[in-house]
Amino acid sequence: MPVGGKRPDFSEGFKFWQYRYDVEDTHCYLVKHYDKLNPGGKARNILLPMCGMSVDLECEMEGKFDAIWERGDLIIIPRENVVSYTQQIKGLLNPGGRLLLETIEYDPKTLDPESALKAPPPFPMFPEEIKRLFEPECSVAEVDEFPSSYLYGDKTDYRMYLIVKQ
Repeated sequence: MPVGGKRPDFSEGFKFWQYRYDVEDTHCYLVKHYDKLNPGGKARNILLPMCGMSVDLECEMEGKFDAIWERGDLIIIPRENVVSYTQQIKGLLNPGGRLLLETIEYDPKTLDPESALKAPPPFPMFPEEIKRLFEPECSVAEVDEFPSSYLYGDKTDYRMYLIVKQ
């Protein structure tokens, strides 16, 4: 089902992202935090939705998942669809299921209006918003933070969260 009842148009965003966001090898932060996503290797059903590559959110899935790695979807979807998207993600998790979530933080007011990157996506997301979206159905813990000058200079931080469904 499309998020928010309609199919989002990501075509312009993906023209930019397809060259700067996708990786051709196993993502280093998935490797680093895989034990948190799948402790003891017990997860049987692991979902990696889009991960920055798909052009829409319409898909059909059956069943629930023990683990989901969400890298890049939540920060690019239109803001009016964020609540619906997180509800869908929470609905896909089994009780005790784990979500490894990557977000980005920056202050949009500091962006250079002359820059090609003058407007989101990606949209910044801060810890308070992540907690508001996922709690109380899930516990939320920050597991990593890494600064990056790649996207918006030294003003950018990426954060990884481990979210566990109650």
